[in-house]
Amino acid sequence: MKTPAGNRRWLLLVHQLPAKPSNLRVQTWRRLQQLGAIPVKQAVYALPDTPESREDFEWLKDEITGAGGEATVFAADNVDAWSDDALVQEFKRTRESSYKELGREMARALAALRSPGTSRRKPNAQRVLDTFRQRLDAIAQIDFFAAPGRDRAAKLLGDLEATITDVAAHVAVTKAAHKSAGDYSGRTWATRPYLETDGRTRHSADGSRPAPQHP
Repeated sequence: MKTPAGNRRWLLLVHQLPAKPSNLRVQTWRRLQQLGAIPVKQAVYALPDTPESREDFEWLKDEITGAGGEATVFAADNVDAWSDDALVQEFKRTRESSYKELGREMARALAALRSPGTSRRKPNAQRVLDTFRQRLDAIAQIDFFAAPGRDRAAKLLGDLEATITDVAAHVAVTKAAHKSAGDYSGRTWATRPYLETDGRTRHSADGSRPAPQHP
């Protein structure tokens, strides 16, 4: 989600949390991370001023006040001690860090998939791929200023998907080969050497020649 430059305004959430419930602080922090907000002061978080961001902050404000805390959302043309450029760079830096961390995890998963014996050890590869895709989409949704790192993460995701497809094809071929071989497993085969063909002398099943037959 890219935010256009020019006449940039910011939304600020200022909040104070009660001592209880004790998990409210962690829940609020996690929610702020999900929204892509960055801290600009103690208990003050910023987002670009967009309709989506305003709705998100208002929702969080209601949650905080409903739990007995205090919260205020307001718009500002500038943020104390932050220039617009510095604030934009902080958003970019935070998202770039998220892309890099996700990229490292995908690179490790890719290396594991390409290692010997993968077909036996990675039955949940598709689920892992889906999780990575969801995480990349979530970061992109809060990438307001086109941070570096997204293209590399997307390429790793594509490489991962291609590798999983190759592994799945290899597993299918291997299973088919095992099944084909299993069709003949445990069977007893009998041979009859020197059977008569086209009227020529035939041999018995034990390989001995029978006595000649005279008319």
